[in-house]
Amino acid sequence: MGAILLTVETTSAEGTSISPYIIPILTLNAEPNVVSLGEEFTLRGKLSISRESGDINQDGIVDIRDISIVGRAYGSYPGHPKWNPDADLNGDGIVDIRDIAIVARNFAQTAAAKPIEIQQLIGDSWVKIADLTTSNDGSFELTLSAPEVTGTLYFRAYFPGGEY
Repeated sequence: MGAILLTVETTSAEGTSISPYIIPILTLNAEPNVVSLGEEFTLRGKLSISRESGDINQDGIVDIRDISIVGRAYGSYPGHPKWNPDADLNGDGIVDIRDIAIVARNFAQTAAAKPIEIQQLIGDSWVKIADLTTSNDGSFELTLSAPEVTGTLYFRAYFPGGEY
């Protein structure tokens, strides 16, 4: 029986206009990435809110834990004992009220229950093959069977945007 190489295109949704302040990050992987014809494989992915958007601890929600991280580093700069570069959300070299404002502006934003499209490259076009919804931590998965043809399959996850 032949083997088919499954190739997954990892996409980033950065730049997608979902909100003027939220930068989503989208990842996708295949397990296993080489399968036999007709064998099942699983596409697993995750939608995250970027650190720059206020989800400093990357738990999928902008909340009091993120404000606490900025608060502990408040007033610090590179070389200062309290310095935490992750808390410098705007990258200006000091943790100040502007960084707290970023977290506050995006407070309660979450990667949970968001729509995701799984697309496959067929010919020269990306074709939607499934609509999914992210779980509470922003993760999603889809199990498929490899077609009875040899070659390389390309998949990507797409976050259509809208309200974040």
